[in-house]
Amino acid sequence: MNSWIGVASKNHVEIGVAGVFCQLCHGKSAPLNRMKSGDWLIYYTPKHHFKTKEPCQDFIAIGQILLGKAYSFEMAPGFIPVRRDIDLKKYSIRSVTSNC
Repeated sequence: MNSWIGVASKNHVEIGVAGVFCQLCHGKSAPLNRMKSGDWLIYYTPKHHFKTKEPCQDFIAIGQILLGKAYSFEMAPGFIPVRRDIDLKKYSIRSVTSNC
């Protein structure tokens, strides 16, 4: 079993939390294909939104990778990222210096 850290904006992590999936590196398959069932993924979010600079700087989600392989999913016309299913264990891991 391995542990991984994913870095994404808070609003992008929240989309994954709602859909019970994870994506990394703007939807690339390579990092997800290295993960195995039972591995842990912890999301660090440096900012609130992908297109802004408003800081968040917190670990906000943690989950365990489920059985199955990475798969493609069309999120918008022309944007078909790769994702994996994840069993979310906790959301909003607050730090002392949290800006979220």
